[in-house]
Amino acid sequence: MKMPFLCLTTLMALALTASAEDSLPKTLMTQRGKLLVSEDFAKPLTPFTGVPVGFASGFNGWRYNIKPKAGKWEQLDGVFKGVELVESHHPATASYGIQYKDAIIQCEVRLDNVPADGRPHRTVFVNVTDAKDYVFQLSVGTGGVFLTPFDAARINPASKQRERGISAKALLPVKLDVWHTLVIEIKGDEAVGTLDGRSITVSNPLIGADKHSVMIGAGMQGSFRNFRVWEALPNPEWPKNKQTLVAANKPTLQDFFKADKLGELDTTIGKAVSDGMIVGASLWVEREGESYHKAFGNRALKPAVEPMTEDTIFDMASVTKVVATATAAMLCVERGLIGVDDLVSKHLPEFTGEGREKITLRHLLLHTSGLQVNLNGTKQPYSHTPGEAFAQACREKPLFEPGSAFSYSSVGTMVLGMVIERATGRKIDEFCTAEIFRPLKMNDTQFRPSGETLKRVAPSSAPQRGLVDDTVAREMGGVAGHASLFTTTGDLARFARMMLNGGELDGVRLLKPETIHLMTSVQSPPELRNFSAGNLLVRRGLGWDIDTPYRAAPDAPTLSTRHRGAWFPIGGYGHTGWTGQMLWIDPFSKTFVIFLCNRYVPDTKDTRPAVYQMHHRISTLAAEAVKGFDFKNVTGALPER
Repeated sequence: MKMPFLCLTTLMALALTASAEDSLPKTLMTQRGKLLVSEDFAKPLTPFTGVPVGFASGFNGWRYNIKPKAGKWEQLDGVFKGVELVESHHPATASYGIQYKDAIIQCEVRLDNVPADGRPHRTVFVNVTDAKDYVFQLSVGTGGVFLTPFDAARINPASKQRERGISAKALLPVKLDVWHTLVIEIKGDEAVGTLDGRSITVSNPLIGADKHSVMIGAGMQGSFRNFRVWEALPNPEWPKNKQTLVAANKPTLQDFFKADKLGELDTTIGKAVSDGMIVGASLWVEREGESYHKAFGNRALKPAVEPMTEDTIFDMASVTKVVATATAAMLCVERGLIGVDDLVSKHLPEFTGEGREKITLRHLLLHTSGLQVNLNGTKQPYSHTPGEAFAQACREKPLFEPGSAFSYSSVGTMVLGMVIERATGRKIDEFCTAEIFRPLKMNDTQFRPSGETLKRVAPSSAPQRGLVDDTVAREMGGVAGHASLFTTTGDLARFARMMLNGGELDGVRLLKPETIHLMTSVQSPPELRNFSAGNLLVRRGLGWDIDTPYRAAPDAPTLSTRHRGAWFPIGGYGHTGWTGQMLWIDPFSKTFVIFLCNRYVPDTKDTRPAVYQMHHRISTLAAEAVKGFDFKNVTGALPER
């Protein structure tokens, strides 16, 4: 599959000459051919008000609502003005029906300066459609111009429409009540959008589809005039122009993040090192492919000091549950090997009696099985073989009716790992390595690190470097579904990037978009509660934490998903690990935060509570570092409880 191509350009339009032809805005990718549409809005429009065939086909000319439902249109003195109605919070839209493939679309647009009346955003946009759905959108707001392809492989389960892909953007101030010239060039699977000479370009296979209409729209209030569509002819200068754009106009870190907030992140982690809270750490913050990453402090202090490096390999503890086990489970679901609502006993006949026969794989993924936190949690310290661990897990009695409450359970994820092994006929480490980590080129991600990689492993409380810190996983031979994965920030960033990209990375599709949605949207029952944390409501994905109240100790205050921080909206997802690790992914701003550390300081004091508090601070600063995203008004975010 051909991957989207994104770049920015700061090339300004050339000076206009006296002739009418040369007075047209300069195009970069194409040349104007036959004029197909010329609309000056000088005469009253006669809109087509019937029902189109398919999404946007089967009509010619303008189609828009005469009696407004969402927005309305007004026409006066050559201006076509769209008004979003206060009560609808939906932009005004109008479509021009025309069948074409390659084209140049041009118009003048204006963001009208009117009272907001509770409507937060000013925007005008042009959508290109095919017979089924949107193909791409060029939108203009006060902060700049954005060119966004839609993705034919990603369908929103609720709306049944295509999801948006990654935008190319030019961040620049756009004045209100001023006319701006907008040009869209479409040729093959590429598109170029230009606003007043500032251009952005994307490519996507969907762009090459047959087009059926051009939709214009206005949020709050915006105006259009001098609407034109030409056929697009090849421009022999485009290969050279494109090469120039790629070489000279790549986005920079400063386009995505605020330098002062990144500095505060550095200070926060550096102070944790100097105060003795952690030995060292590795940080990775990324938004839309642009990343800030850095190592802090030391990897180890004994027997000799080793500086922390960005390729340090960390024991991920319970982050194993989502990156390895939950992902492997969903791969098995896609392949028809297991079903989310299968009884565990369907795959493990030994797992019956004392209420275990009621437990489903969904219960295991949601931590609603009733199984206790740890194997042998109320018995003597664990020291058995993998086979004995399996037998004991199959004897654990649920503490409550499965599905009736939330209680975090490593035993449940351990059992899920056993189901995966039984369903695939392969050990879980072998399956995950072959089916997840190698396809994603997560080459430093492994179970039971050995050989030269041991030199890069951050020590923990385990007896030897490279052994998993979790006692149960260690006694099971170093591989278990609940804990035992080792990785780096760079590898974990590849995994997070795949998740944000709907299951695909660098042309390799690991999971279907609908599977990613299933994993990362709320799958827990509406009234699910955590009885050990104030009986508060819980929201979980399949494996992933979305909004979960926890209490670190009986007398401690209840805290909910600390690693989300103060600003990331509810609806993102993540996980933490006992060894101090954290991952948070925010699909709304396309941002993720990874913090991996060595919290095992020499005096053996337990710094875990302080590290977990620092997770909140790190995610808060990461969100505050993001430029150009309003975390206070996020469409689709879940409400507070």
